[in-house]
Amino acid sequence: MLPIVRAVATWLALSLPLLALAQPAGDATPRLSSIGESCRETSQCEQGLVCRDGTCHDEKENAPCTATADCGAVLVCVDNRCITKAAAAQGPENRLWSGRHVATGGVIGIGPALPDGGDVDGTFLVGVRTAVLWGRFELSVELAMWIPTFDYGDPILSVTTGIGGLFAINEHLYWPVRLRLGVVALNTPNDDVYTVLGCDIIGLGYRFDSGWMFEVDAPSYRYVGDFDKYNEWSWPITFTLSRVF
Repeated sequence: MLPIVRAVATWLALSLPLLALAQPAGDATPRLSSIGESCRETSQCEQGLVCRDGTCHDEKENAPCTATADCGAVLVCVDNRCITKAAAAQGPENRLWSGRHVATGGVIGIGPALPDGGDVDGTFLVGVRTAVLWGRFELSVELAMWIPTFDYGDPILSVTTGIGGLFAINEHLYWPVRLRLGVVALNTPNDDVYTVLGCDIIGLGYRFDSGWMFEVDAPSYRYVGDFDKYNEWSWPITFTLSRVF
């Protein structure tokens, strides 16, 4: 029996290391992603990094600062924002407009209006507006309380979407061009839902280094109606102030 026991012991001594080597690679600790590498969640990034838009970023990136010392060991402070050295080397045009951003703020407008079959009147609106920017391309949504004409009475609720571009005059100044499509409801004739069409083609905007945008559209052309019995045209001058994130 002794030779059999010795043979079994020898077999085990040789087999166990081979079995350990054969374990699936997934049992090993996965390598964490560094800056600029892909990720699905922050836990997949190295310490001090966060996962944004599928890429690991320094957690202080885009944070406010007064000096580079506020940004840690990797980032630099430019225009009171912590950014990467690569972004700093791109210049102000690319720093402001490259990548994807969200701009949200308030809009107010006042100007002339023309009701169907009536005399020239006035119009007024106030609301909130959010836009997603890919570089200088824009998709937006506006929610506003709108008085199509002063004789109309109670304000109506307007929800419009917009698509357009913010064409460069210089790195800060831009010319906004967009088309609008939406609906109005609440306090409409017979409580019906009507179509809103519009466009902005005459205006001027400015994007500040501090992360704010201010825009004037003079005017913002707008139509509301059913293309049949109810039609209103208005040309308010609108002012929009937005915070960019």
